[in-house]
Amino acid sequence: MSAKAMTAAADGRSDAPGAEIDLTALAEGILDRLQRSSPRRLSEIIIMRGLRALGDPEAVQAALEEILGSSWAHTSGRVITLIVVAARQDGPRLVYFVRDNGDGFESGRSDHFFMCLDKFAITPRAAEDGRPLDLARRAIGRMGGRLWAEPAAGQGVIIYFTLGGEARHVA
Repeated sequence: MSAKAMTAAADGRSDAPGAEIDLTALAEGILDRLQRSSPRRLSEIIIMRGLRALGDPEAVQAALEEILGSSWAHTSGRVITLIVVAARQDGPRLVYFVRDNGDGFESGRSDHFFMCLDKFAITPRAAEDGRPLDLARRAIGRMGGRLWAEPAAGQGVIIYFTLGGEARHVA
């Protein structure tokens, strides 16, 4: 996705109507691309089957690219990269999450995680824009969802998000 399309998706300027999105397939495609970009890197990728949601496909793709790109970047120093894409039920809502075994960060510093340019500039696009995961948070927010992170310094991060549309896990 181009930087212009990413920013448009984050700012809610997409004309795409809410549609059913196969988050499993989307995550598989993004992570496959990341793995092919680093063929010598050992990685274990676990993606829950049947993750689906309603939303703006362009905005969801933009957000997921940034989230998974963040996890991929933060696990580069590990012998084996571990990235898990899944969901859990939280009352009436399905909460999606991406967990990794990367660097993590200290609890209470999630604002720093989303905005810091030096250590956390994840993708070239994010570094150019100066908004590492802020674009993902904005894109999800425009659909009525929410994005937040749960850190464990030195042990990785879990990035959670909800989407405003109907969400469901289809086995």
